[in-house]
Order: sequence, then structure tokens, then C-alpha cells
Amino acid sequence: MRSGSIEQLYYWTSRRWVLQLLFFWAVAEGAFFFVMADLLMIPLVLLHPGARWRLATACLLGALLGSLVPWFVGQLAPSMGLHIMTSVAWLSPDRITRSANMLSRMGLFALFAQPFSLLPLKSFMFVSSQIRMPMVPVFICAAIGRAARDFALAYLASLAGQRYRGQIAQNWAVIFAAWFCIGLGLIILTQVL
Repeated sequence: MRSGSIEQLYYWTSRRWVLQLLFFWAVAEGAFFFVMADLLMIPLVLLHPGARWRLATACLLGALLGSLVPWFVGQLAPSMGLHIMTSVAWLSPDRITRSANMLSRMGLFALFAQPFSLLPLKSFMFVSSQIRMPMVPVFICAAIGRAARDFALAYLASLAGQRYRGQIAQNWAVIFAAWFCIGLGLIILTQVL
């Protein structure tokens, strides 16, 4: 490993396209992708603690924009919606059922709790459109819940990034390899549960 590699990493992750990549990753996550955009946001915030609010905002807005897709699938193709969501959006029928149960028990409050559960936003948006919940309150509740998670994660990661900047610079390859393994484990866990 070259001594300048951490400087190169700081340089490349401070580029404007990284923010756009995070935004589009979050759009894909909200619509059909199964890997959470947080797995990119957290390492970026560790490297650039001062950009935490911009990164969290990109993650939030992208996820909300992407969640319009499952919402409209539920509205415009109610008979084919389950097939579309299970085949294209990698959602298991069990996750959709659990989202429906949570929405029936908690109503709109389920959208506040969703970001802290293992159930993806796209399943809640699809189910809420299937049961004809009003769009504006659903998106407001989803935005508040998702903002709470994204901004809390960004804040905590920025604290760690500021405090451990020296250790990150010395051991960045190990840290990012460990983060990759944790992310992979979370992906596998959320696919199994």
C-alpha cells in the first residue's frame, strides 16, 4: 500500500459525483435494489464528517424519490403488483405480509418505525398504496422516519470520523473491509428474515 493512498481516497470521495452516486443508489434502493444506501453513506461520512448533512439529505431524498415506484406499482397495477414487486424489487411475499401486518396494527405510525426495522421502505410504500392509504400523509410519515434514521446515522458516523480520523487514516483498508463484511452480513440477514 502506498503512503498516498488515503489522500487519494479522501480526494476521490470528496468529488461531486460521489454525492450523485449516493443519491442514485438511494433511488435504486427505494425502488428495487436490496442494498441499503447507508452502506455507502456511513463510510463517506467517516471520511468527510463535515459533509454529513449533505450526504444524509441525498440519501433521504433519493430513497423517497425511489419509493414512488412501488407506490405507483401498487396504485396502477394492483392485480400484477405483487408479482412485479416480488420478481423485480427482490421482495419476498413474507416481507410484504409483515409490512401489511405492521401497517394494519400501527397505521401511519408504522412508517415512523419502518427505518428502524428490517423491512424495506419499498414494501411499506407498496402495501400502503394497495390498501389505499392517502399518499401525502404516507410520504410525510415515511420522510420523517427515514430522516430520523439517516440524520442520526450521519451524525454518529461524523462523531466517529472526527474522533478517530488518525486511526482511519492508518487503517482505512481494514476498516472498509470490515464495513463491507458487516454490510454483506446485513444484506444476507435481511434476505433471510
